[in-house]
This record gives sequence, C-alpha cells and structure tokens, in this order.
Amino acid sequence: MTGASMSSLALGGVMLLGMAVGAHGVRPAFSDPGSSGLLLRTPSMSHIDHPSHHSPNTPVLASRPASLAGGAVRFRKGGELASTLMAGSRTNVLDGPKGAKGAGGGSSAGQVETAAEVLLKQIRDTAAEGSSATSSEVEESEEVVNHAIASWHKGPGSRVSLSPPPPALGLESGVSIMPHPLKAYRGGEDVALEVTVEGHTVIGVFDGVGGWAELGVDPALYARRMADLVRMEFERNPDMALLHERPLITLLQAAYDELELAELPGSCTASLALLTSEGHLHVLNVGDSGIHVVRGEECVFKTREQQHYFNCPYQLGMGSDDRPNDGAYYVLDDIAEGDMIIAATDGTWDNVWGHDVVDLVVQGGTPGEIARRVALLSHEHGGDAAYVSPFAVNSAQQGQAYRGGKLDDVTVVVSRVGAAAGGRGGAAGDESLVTSTASEEDFQE
Repeated sequence: MTGASMSSLALGGVMLLGMAVGAHGVRPAFSDPGSSGLLLRTPSMSHIDHPSHHSPNTPVLASRPASLAGGAVRFRKGGELASTLMAGSRTNVLDGPKGAKGAGGGSSAGQVETAAEVLLKQIRDTAAEGSSATSSEVEESEEVVNHAIASWHKGPGSRVSLSPPPPALGLESGVSIMPHPLKAYRGGEDVALEVTVEGHTVIGVFDGVGGWAELGVDPALYARRMADLVRMEFERNPDMALLHERPLITLLQAAYDELELAELPGSCTASLALLTSEGHLHVLNVGDSGIHVVRGEECVFKTREQQHYFNCPYQLGMGSDDRPNDGAYYVLDDIAEGDMIIAATDGTWDNVWGHDVVDLVVQGGTPGEIARRVALLSHEHGGDAAYVSPFAVNSAQQGQAYRGGKLDDVTVVVSRVGAAAGGRGGAAGDESLVTSTASEEDFQE
C-alpha cells in the first residue's frame, strides 16, 4: 500500500466514524478549555438575553443560528452572565442517547471507540505486511485518526475514555407569598408552583394581570388555573423532561391551549424552571417575573423582563397575542450542587436590586427562610416612598417621574441544588405544591 493509499484509508475511516458519531446524535465539544463563559444551549427560535447589546426591555433573538455548534451560544464575561458558571462540560462527548445499545450490547460511544481502534490496527497491520508507505506516512495516518477522535472528545491529543455519569441532582425548595395589603383578603393574585415527578422538578411563579379587576374579573383565577394545569400536565407526562427539546414550552402550551378552549377570562405572566434528572436546568420566562441563579456570592445568571412597552409585560391569556413560545428560553448545562435558584414575581424585581438578593442568599438558612427574607425586603421597599427602587429607575429611563418602591403582591420560590435523595433527581418521592395564599408567619414581624 502506498503512502497516498494509506492516507485515503485514514481519511475515509475518519469520515465513516464521523457519520457513525452523527448517527448516534453525538455532538463535538464546543467550548475551549480556557474559556470562563457560561454555556447556554438555546433551542431553535428561542429568545436570548445578551448581556451587553440591547436595552433592558427589548427581547432579542438568538445571536447565532441554532444549527451552529449544536445550537450553543457562548456568553463571555460581563453583564448579567458572570464567569463563574464555567464552560460547557466536555465529559461524555461521545455518549449517545442513554440506554442506546448496539448489536454487541455496548454503548454507541463504545462502538465508535472500537471502530477507531480497528482502523488504527488496520493501518499498522498494513505497514507491517510490507507496505511501500514510509514510517512517517504511517505515523501521519495514525495522527489523522487520533486527531479526529480527540476532536470528538475532550481536547487536543486526548484518546477516547468514557466518563462515569455525574451524580444526580435534586432541588430543596421553599416558598413565601406576601399579597398587596389591599388584596390580602382574597390571597393576592400570584401563584407559586413546585412539582417533582420521576426525578424531574419544576418550580415557577405566575402573576395574574391586575387590570382584569377593573372588568370585575379576579386576576388570580387565571393564574391559579394555569399553575394547576401545568402541574397536572407534568404529572401526566414527566417523560417530556428528557424527550422534548424545550419541555417547558410543551408544558406551558398544553395548559395554555386548555385555557383557550375554556375561554376563561384573564391573563398572567409565567416564569418556570425545570431541573431534569440528568442535571440540566431549563428556564422559560414570559413577562416581567424572573429567575436568578446565585453561586457562592455572585449572581451568575438571570432572565430579563419581557415588555411590549414600559409596564406592559408579555402575558398569556384572553386578549393577548403572546404565546408560550414567545418567551425567552434557556438551557443551563453547568448547574452544580450548592447553586441557588430564585424565582419571583415582579413584586420582588421591581423593589429589590439583584445584589441585595445575593446578600440575602449569602446569609444562609433553609430555602424557605431565604424566600421569606426576600419577600419581606420586597414588601418593605415596596411601601417606602423614598427608596430608589429598580422600578423608579426604569421609570426615569422611560421619561416618567416616579419615586419610591412599587407595592405589589410578592411571591418568591427559592431552591437549593443538591445531591438527589436516593441517587435520583428531585426530592425523595414525587410531590407537588401549588400555592396562592400567604401563611400567617409571612405577616409576622
């Protein structure tokens, strides 16, 4: 075999391996090991929060097509996506879908690895049998194969080694709800959700749009029904957490469609987070509620509010053209034990700055205790006419004069990421909670 023939054998083998990798749904590593950005996988047609290029109230589309680099978009240091959520994990890059087995009983990745070793052996055997190829040409052909394998794995020069799966993660959550004083007699207009099924956990907040009260409709009814339907749909079909590219869109769309059929008057905003049993955090935000992720003493991720114009948020329901897939969607692959997820309605984000929320998290305590501290501070600032609130600053940016906080319903869900009970994601056993009323302790000083 000549040197040219051997090179053709190597390149042809690499092409076949690449086809095998693609057939098993394996994507090459995307991020470089020296980068300190957060890897967000953004499914097709999702909206993206870019940290530096757009005004706070303007939703923007993904900054590059979802087809590039497996739909991955990297945000560097600065802005609202800080550096401490590290680059996307390169472990298991060659792993195919869980449970995928070949005819020989091995994993898809194992088959690719075996095929690569066979290709290398064929090159070496051909040289040993008296090929006209020189030793340098043999080495170059081996290098071609090894380099291809390395590009599908963890970094330059690496050989294939399948890593054990990471430990399963779960959420420990706490909720605090404090209605506006004038709405307390009917429990306010916010709703909190927490539901765990088969190792997957969904948390979220829903805020009924208050303008419906002027038409004689209780704004809380739509938000409560939406939360109930989301919970029921997730309990009925928890497999969507792994089978669907954007499971939260699927979940919210099912609830939305049922409310459309029922023609229930009302509308609400929605912020949802899903931690799968595999440790991926999906986030969906529709409107001006929001979700932050705190790691250590830093906020490493946060959604932005979505508004058509100032103080008019995206909302789902009667009279609105907004749909669940109009929301901003994110997938965080680098969630780790100890991370704190804070989901809250605009009663918090209009009255408490993000760094103050971080300070409250750093004080420690159970998720319920942290949620209560955040809710109390939101309520306190909302009633302070002299406080320089986020809402007042945003008003000034829009040319509107406003002083103080903005008293409103406050709903906070705080979840701590930790090792899953019994080695599975989520809490110990399936459980669910939909809350729309405050407890007595929320009113105690």
